[in-house]
Amino acid sequence: MGNSPGYEVFSPAGEHIRFLGRKGGGPGEIEFPISFFVSPAGVAHVYDAGKQSLVRWDPNGQLLPPISLQGTTVQLPRAYRDSLIFTQDDRSETENTTRLVVVVGSDTAVLRSLSSPSGAMVQFSCVSFIQPPVFTPRLQWTGNGGPVASTVQTPYQVDLYEGGRLVRSIRRPIPPTPTPETDVARLYPDGMQIRFGGGACTIPAGEIMEKQGVAPSLPQIRSLTLDPEGRLWVERCTFKDEVALVDLFDAEGRYRAPSRARDYPWASSATT
Repeated sequence: MGNSPGYEVFSPAGEHIRFLGRKGGGPGEIEFPISFFVSPAGVAHVYDAGKQSLVRWDPNGQLLPPISLQGTTVQLPRAYRDSLIFTQDDRSETENTTRLVVVVGSDTAVLRSLSSPSGAMVQFSCVSFIQPPVFTPRLQWTGNGGPVASTVQTPYQVDLYEGGRLVRSIRRPIPPTPTPETDVARLYPDGMQIRFGGGACTIPAGEIMEKQGVAPSLPQIRSLTLDPEGRLWVERCTFKDEVALVDLFDAEGRYRAPSRARDYPWASSATT
């Protein structure tokens, strides 16, 4: 924003219409803007990290009530049709809770939440940082402009929401796998590479297992994708020495077939 009066709005013909907001901490003012986007309904949003909130204006430029994003926002908000979706983290000394939040009009709802150990300061041989146990599950979600799909990685369950309402749960009877110590070495066959400032170090898998620990079971789902046809692609958690697998479900939630990752157009390159 600099010293400008705010965000400038233009007509389709390129004519100036109005300014939105200005620098400051009052209503409709912006302290530290991170992102700006306009929803399909024409509502303008500024994610203000200074206020930890979304500052909003309707299509006519009238200021709307802000949406509080207090806490650590894991992902910047996304606008889908008449909905706004984002995740928030609430951290304490012992627990981290991630919530998937949807805003429809003036209504705000938590679609799903996941609580897990927040982790402790781990003193490795070459560096120290706060880490939860290896393989600690994380809340994952995706959307395609309509439904929103979410999972907590294990057990194998994906919930689909529309307009803030649960419409379907997709499950597969795959039992969780207890975490053996050898899987840390499979995850970090060459050790964990850490870079900081002007230096770097490698933490051996054995030291990670000893000092950081592991979650009781391995996560089952790595990532989700809803394609434009409403099909759900579920990428399973695998290691580099395994064949990557993706499960495909049609728009009605029916299981179609597993496929190799090369057949998965949005496949992740990450490991478990």
